[in-house]
Amino acid sequence: MSGFNGNFAAMMKNFILLLTLATFVFAGCKKKEDPAPNPPKTGTLICKVNGKTWESSEVEATLDADTLVIAGTNESSNDTTFMVISATLNPNRVGTYSGDAVDGLYVGGASFFDFAIAIGGYTASSTLEITKFDPNAKKISGKYSITMTPKDANDPDTPPVSVSEGSFTDITFE
Repeated sequence: MSGFNGNFAAMMKNFILLLTLATFVFAGCKKKEDPAPNPPKTGTLICKVNGKTWESSEVEATLDADTLVIAGTNESSNDTTFMVISATLNPNRVGTYSGDAVDGLYVGGASFFDFAIAIGGYTASSTLEITKFDPNAKKISGKYSITMTPKDANDPDTPPVSVSEGSFTDITFE
């Protein structure tokens, strides 16, 4: 019987070793916690232009009667781009606007030529959603998208432009 006790003792020793090892392995397997979402940046226009992230370095907004205009620029060492969103808002201000109530424009380049191409060379379709409007603090937040389709599909100077995932948080308006 001594062989049985010896084998039993060895099996128990291996069992305890495996149990201890399993405890360490499973104790080290913690569920990854999702990182806290970054709070939205305030006072800027942020979006994707043809899939690439774009963010304004400066932004201005005006509200004259029911007409809201938000203009943002991004200046880099080799180019200046800008985005303009204009909308006729309803009296409640908060809501979704599209069709004739909103215009959007993205211009890649700061020259008059670039601006003229953007104005004359495209048909734009825009959507603007005002999610927060504070008339006392003069702050506005929302989301937007712009699709610019070339009027002449064969003109290489007017490629399609897609502005997606656009947002702005607490933009101050005059």
